[in-house]
Amino acid sequence: MLGQWWTMLQTETNITLRELQRYAELWLPVQGSPASSGPKPSAYFSERLWRKDADFRGDADAAAAALSLVAAFCEEILWSQEPLRPYITALQNLQNLIFCVWSCKVCPSHASKLSELQKKHFQSYKEAWSSETMRPKWHYGLHLEAQIRRCGILLDAFTLERKHKFLKKLTTGNWGFAPCFAESALLELSTADLQEGHAPNWLDAALLGPTALQNFPGLSNPCQTSTNMVLKGVKYVKNQYVILTPTCACQVQAAVQTADQKFFLLVEMLKPIQSKPDYRTRWQRQHKVCALVNSNDLNKSIRVMYYRVEDDCSVSLLS
Repeated sequence: MLGQWWTMLQTETNITLRELQRYAELWLPVQGSPASSGPKPSAYFSERLWRKDADFRGDADAAAAALSLVAAFCEEILWSQEPLRPYITALQNLQNLIFCVWSCKVCPSHASKLSELQKKHFQSYKEAWSSETMRPKWHYGLHLEAQIRRCGILLDAFTLERKHKFLKKLTTGNWGFAPCFAESALLELSTADLQEGHAPNWLDAALLGPTALQNFPGLSNPCQTSTNMVLKGVKYVKNQYVILTPTCACQVQAAVQTADQKFFLLVEMLKPIQSKPDYRTRWQRQHKVCALVNSNDLNKSIRVMYYRVEDDCSVSLLS
């Protein structure tokens, strides 16, 4: 769909990739997010990835990042051009659907929204590009809601696509073992995962990096503090933006471990200014308004990929 959007943009407007790059440069990767270890946002708008009448040529991570940036660009820059609105609406509905699928990993009850979001996405796509351009794989996600209801969790195999590069590297120029390819590939991938060597507490909770002692009112003191923490495999680092609920967000200042082995984040609170769409929100800083967030309240936090500081010192967050 990104390729179709770019083809439409080339046909209907004079917008260039350089303009998209300049817009992307306004956004910065959030510390601790997957975006912080990836390319800078403008890199997702290179000529190598975008060609007229062709699919977007990036991998799954690049497509997810590009879609968020493209949806925001359309809403902020292109919405005033009425002939483009059907295409923009289709992109918005796709982004809303993907955001919901991701949130189902964190909170399975969000699956109740999937059917309606899928209908909106399909309908807006047909209005923009027609049903004739739909591909067979469109039906893959239609069973997600029933699967989540049946199992209680989202059984996610989509991330396996990220290992395609590893498989290609492994097999290039080495097809002599083709008869046992499946077994060899499975062994190599399993070995690679095992060699990552995370500590057992990586799936529980632990402070990361140097620590210091500090006392906090109402907690079991003395407490240890650090700039980083891992909770169930998810890292939280200093200056990271976290959306706790649709009306509550914060910026991490420190991680805290109490004497009785409880974990908290010391955060600066943010007040909502714009809470819709879910994937692009805006918040007002509340300087010196800090709070301790219990690690149990982080299980349903919303991933934030990019942020932008506005002229009025508010912060826009892009998921």
